[in-house]
Amino acid sequence: MGKVTTTINTTFLMRVGSTSTIQQCFDTKTITFGCAANWLDFALNTKNQTTGDTYECVFARLKKGDPRIDKITDVKGKPIGDHLLVLENEADDSCILRYIPTILQPIMCFYSFKANEIRKRFSYGDRLAPFFGFNLDTYRSNMEYTEDNASFLFIKDPVSFINDLKEAIPNSVTNNSGNLTSERFYGGFDPDYPLFCKDVDYDKHTHKEYFIDTPKSQEEMFWKMPEYRTQAELRITIPGINFINLYDPNKKYNYELNQLKVFLPKFHEYAMVISAKEAHSVYFDNFDDTLNTCSWTISNSTEKELGLKAINLYRKI
Repeated sequence: MGKVTTTINTTFLMRVGSTSTIQQCFDTKTITFGCAANWLDFALNTKNQTTGDTYECVFARLKKGDPRIDKITDVKGKPIGDHLLVLENEADDSCILRYIPTILQPIMCFYSFKANEIRKRFSYGDRLAPFFGFNLDTYRSNMEYTEDNASFLFIKDPVSFINDLKEAIPNSVTNNSGNLTSERFYGGFDPDYPLFCKDVDYDKHTHKEYFIDTPKSQEEMFWKMPEYRTQAELRITIPGINFINLYDPNKKYNYELNQLKVFLPKFHEYAMVISAKEAHSVYFDNFDDTLNTCSWTISNSTEKELGLKAINLYRKI
């Protein structure tokens, strides 16, 4: 999977959640890693395909009985054996495959705003407007939160956030060693390279497609179906470790066991919380196409109001 660097191609990061959860995160300067098994279990038990995803971390979709299933090997060429999770779909005679160490690896995600992509998405013919508005109300609603019970966590400086995580994760891993294991990996947790981050790919596979990828690189952690594109995720994982608590879809699962809290001493320097009642839009301007940067402002205006302002700005060019 390579070594993560401090080169983060994002302008800022965002997360929406219940006000109590988001505020506690900010007040205690503590961010929480979960795992893909948590999201999968939630999707299977609640039929919720927004927070959860039944295709989370799938590395293959095949016809039931495909002989290749018994020949899948790990990074050392050894049979996966008990590390293979197969879920069958009787409706279309297919099955989807997961590598258990992948779905039990600590991971978290944020909505990622990138200046160059924002600029591309907001244009008039061959000319680019100097202004772009993003509707926080629509995003919040799509994530199934109401204005009354939700708040946004914004990471204003992603590079400082990642650097803070790098320094803090090793201590959290040591302090929670009783709930973590590296037995499912050939190499253990490396405190010199404590995290890996990557944008989610929404164009890799479709629901109608049969495919088989290698589970050796854990790339399945970083793709989702096209309908999730509006979530624009950046995912951050901790390589080389798993939560001890296993996942079996046929047994009761306690997601609270598969959480790792990381205390970030500098959190208030680059993070802020705004209630959904006060944050309705984000608008971007002052684009620098050379540096791929821009300015951004949280607004209590609606997207319609921002859109009118954008049109007026464009007409003044």
